[in-house]
Amino acid sequence: MTNSLTDTKPNDIITHVENFNFDQAIGLNCLLFLAVREQTTVAYQCEEMGFEDIPKQIVTLCDQLDDDALLKLAGQITLTLIAEENAAALDEENAQPFAVQELDG
Repeated sequence: MTNSLTDTKPNDIITHVENFNFDQAIGLNCLLFLAVREQTTVAYQCEEMGFEDIPKQIVTLCDQLDDDALLKLAGQITLTLIAEENAAALDEENAQPFAVQELDG
Protein backbone atom coordinates (compact mmCIF):
# COMPACT_ATOMS: atom_id res chain seq x y z
CA MET A 1 0.00 0.00 0.00
CA THR A 2 3.00 2.31 0.35
CA ASN A 3 3.58 4.54 -2.66
CA SER A 4 6.60 6.80 -2.41
CA LEU A 5 6.16 8.09 -5.97
CA THR A 6 3.23 10.35 -5.11
CA ASP A 7 3.16 13.91 -3.91
CA THR A 8 -0.24 13.53 -2.25
CA LYS A 9 -0.27 14.55 1.41
CA PRO A 10 -2.94 14.26 4.11
CA ASN A 11 -3.49 18.04 3.98
CA ASP A 12 -4.42 17.73 0.30
CA ILE A 13 -7.27 15.45 1.31
CA ILE A 14 -8.38 17.14 4.52
CA THR A 15 -9.55 20.20 2.59
CA HIS A 16 -12.04 17.99 0.75
CA VAL A 17 -13.10 16.19 3.92
CA GLU A 18 -14.06 19.52 5.51
CA ASN A 19 -17.12 19.44 3.22
CA PHE A 20 -18.17 15.99 4.44
CA ASN A 21 -21.07 15.51 6.79
CA PHE A 22 -20.50 13.79 10.12
CA ASP A 23 -21.38 10.31 8.83
CA GLN A 24 -19.06 10.62 5.83
CA ALA A 25 -16.15 11.76 8.00
CA ILE A 26 -16.66 8.89 10.45
CA GLY A 27 -17.00 6.45 7.54
CA LEU A 28 -13.79 7.62 5.89
CA ASN A 29 -11.96 7.29 9.20
CA CYS A 30 -13.19 3.71 9.53
CA LEU A 31 -11.96 2.92 6.03
CA LEU A 32 -8.55 4.44 6.74
CA PHE A 33 -8.04 2.42 9.91
CA LEU A 34 -9.30 -0.79 8.28
CA ALA A 35 -7.02 -0.34 5.28
CA VAL A 36 -4.00 0.03 7.55
CA ARG A 37 -5.03 -2.83 9.83
CA GLU A 38 -5.83 -5.25 7.03
CA GLN A 39 -2.97 -4.08 4.78
CA THR A 40 -5.38 -3.40 1.93
CA THR A 41 -6.39 -0.30 0.03
CA VAL A 42 -8.99 2.23 1.06
CA ALA A 43 -10.80 1.44 -2.20
CA TYR A 44 -11.01 -2.24 -1.26
CA GLN A 45 -12.38 -1.38 2.19
CA CYS A 46 -14.85 1.10 0.71
CA GLU A 47 -16.21 -1.57 -1.64
CA GLU A 48 -16.19 -4.20 1.10
CA MET A 49 -18.09 -1.96 3.54
CA GLY A 50 -20.40 -0.49 0.92
CA PHE A 51 -19.72 3.12 1.90
CA GLU A 52 -21.14 4.60 -1.28
CA ASP A 53 -21.32 8.10 0.21
CA ILE A 54 -17.53 8.50 0.21
CA PRO A 55 -16.48 10.17 -3.06
CA LYS A 56 -14.31 7.94 -5.27
CA GLN A 57 -11.92 10.85 -5.86
CA ILE A 58 -11.15 10.96 -2.13
CA VAL A 59 -10.72 7.20 -1.97
CA THR A 60 -8.26 7.36 -4.88
CA LEU A 61 -6.28 10.14 -3.19
CA CYS A 62 -6.16 8.17 0.06
CA ASP A 63 -4.76 5.15 -1.76
CA GLN A 64 -1.81 7.28 -2.84
CA LEU A 65 -0.74 7.69 0.80
CA ASP A 66 1.44 5.30 2.78
CA ASP A 67 0.27 3.86 6.10
CA ASP A 68 1.85 6.61 8.21
CA ALA A 69 0.16 9.30 6.14
CA LEU A 70 -3.18 7.46 6.32
CA LEU A 71 -2.92 7.40 10.10
CA LYS A 72 -2.01 11.09 10.14
CA LEU A 73 -5.06 11.84 8.01
CA ALA A 74 -7.28 9.77 10.30
CA GLY A 75 -5.89 11.70 13.27
CA GLN A 76 -6.62 15.03 11.61
CA ILE A 77 -10.19 13.95 10.83
CA THR A 78 -10.65 12.78 14.42
CA LEU A 79 -9.38 16.07 15.84
CA THR A 80 -11.68 18.02 13.55
CA LEU A 81 -14.68 15.93 14.59
CA ILE A 82 -13.86 16.39 18.28
CA ALA A 83 -13.42 20.14 17.84
CA GLU A 84 -16.77 20.39 16.03
CA GLU A 85 -18.53 18.37 18.74
CA ASN A 86 -16.99 20.54 21.46
CA ALA A 87 -17.95 23.74 19.65
CA ALA A 88 -21.53 22.50 19.23
CA ALA A 89 -21.72 21.60 22.91
CA LEU A 90 -20.42 25.04 23.89
CA ASP A 91 -22.90 26.74 21.57
CA GLU A 92 -25.72 24.73 23.11
CA GLU A 93 -24.52 25.52 26.62
CA ASN A 94 -24.22 29.23 25.82
CA ALA A 95 -27.67 29.23 24.22
CA GLN A 96 -29.31 28.21 27.50
CA PRO A 97 -31.05 31.14 29.16
CA PHE A 98 -29.28 32.48 32.19
CA ALA A 99 -31.16 31.42 35.29
CA VAL A 100 -30.76 33.22 38.57
CA GLN A 101 -30.62 30.77 41.39
CA GLU A 102 -31.93 31.67 44.79
CA LEU A 103 -29.53 31.38 47.67
CA ASP A 104 -30.64 29.48 50.72
CA GLY A 105 -30.15 31.52 53.66
